[in-house]
Amino acid sequence: FELDAVLPYSSTQEDLFRAAVAPLLEETLGGVNNACLLYGSSLTGKSGSFAGLPTGQQVRRGDGLVARAVRSALNSAKRLKDAMGSELTFEMSVVDIHGSQ
Repeated sequence: FELDAVLPYSSTQEDLFRAAVAPLLEETLGGVNNACLLYGSSLTGKSGSFAGLPTGQQVRRGDGLVARAVRSALNSAKRLKDAMGSELTFEMSVVDIHGSQ
């Protein structure tokens, strides 16, 4: 295994996004296929990181990796369209599997 980053317990959703997902999105915009996998034992926070934390309001601080990735990809697509005058088409899939079956 190779680790891209090890984050401390005090890390925020934004820290995790910047360390683990943002670099993948940049590569993807360059034509590289990528995947981000969250794997680990039960009750370690994967779902909270994946989907986000409930905030009770529309505070983006609690957004998970999926919301941040979609927002970043759409912002990048708009910047590319504005800069190059052409549209960018991409696909993104999200799969959440629980249990060992």
